[in-house]
This record gives sequence, C-alpha cells and structure tokens, in this order.
Amino acid sequence: MNITATLRHYTQNIHKAIRFAINTRQKKLAVACLSVISFIVFVGLTFPRYSIELLGAGISYWDDAFTSLLWLMKESSGLLGVVLMGIYAIVTGILISATIGSIKYKTNQKHGWLSVLPAIIFSGCASCGAGILGVVGAFGFVSVLPFNGNLIRVAGIVLVFIVLAKMGDPRECVIKPHSQ
Repeated sequence: MNITATLRHYTQNIHKAIRFAINTRQKKLAVACLSVISFIVFVGLTFPRYSIELLGAGISYWDDAFTSLLWLMKESSGLLGVVLMGIYAIVTGILISATIGSIKYKTNQKHGWLSVLPAIIFSGCASCGAGILGVVGAFGFVSVLPFNGNLIRVAGIVLVFIVLAKMGDPRECVIKPHSQ
C-alpha cells in the first residue's frame, strides 16, 4: 500500500468514525453533552487543587471556579489555548461516543470498558498536562515546552484523530483478506 492510499484509507476511517458517532439525534446529543462535560473537566484540571477546594466549599462556588479557571487559562495560554481546548473537548466527545459503539459492536462489555479507562483518564492532558503530569511526578515538563501548553493540546487532538483513523466505523470489519 503506498502512502497516498494509506492516507486516503485513514481519512475515510476518520469520516466513518465521526459519522458513526453522530448518525442519530441521540448520538449527537450525547456527543454534545460529552463535549461540554469534557470541556468543564479540562478547565477544572488547569489548576486541580483550586478546583477541589472550591468544589468542596459548595455548589454555589462552582460557577466562580469555572470562570476563574477559564480566565486563568486564557491569560496563560491565550485565546488559541481556549479554542484548542474546545476542539479537544469536541473530538473527545466524538471519540468517547465512537468507543462506546466499538465496545457495543466488537467486544465483551466488561473488558471493553477497562480498555477505555486509560484514554479517558489521560485525556485530561488537554488542560495543559499539569493535572495528569503532576500525578506521575513530571511537574516541570510543561514549563519547558513551547507555546504555553498549546503544543500538548495540538498533540492530543492529533492523537485522537489517529485513534479515530484506526477505529473507523465499529460496525464494519477492518480485517482485509490476505491476497496472495
């Protein structure tokens, strides 16, 4: 398979995965809800300790926490960072919807969810990586990267598209017969 055919194949798989994730009204609503939830979680992970403290203080502080953290993200990584975070949240919603379909059509329900859990946990890197990278002891990693964490966001978006390119439509068999 040459490079052009491979790129065409992966592009078609991305389109198939996105179409599968939003092919009904219920799935579109689910993707929208998952995207909003992802965006809120990603914004909350920009400064996890602050988020935990305000969420623990009561529900009346949740809007203050969100707006403060959104402003902090805009000030630290610019409007581009906020836009990239929104794009990352949307593709995360699409990926989760497509993954749920993949679990439904291809795998055992119990084991399928275990394979998705790491992707959901590590998708928080879109917030700038500090939330997840701090857990593994790499606090200074983000500070040495250029573009105020936007590079991590772009890399995360690219990785989600790579996963979608490999996944395609979960209702289709991706095993091709071996030609001799």
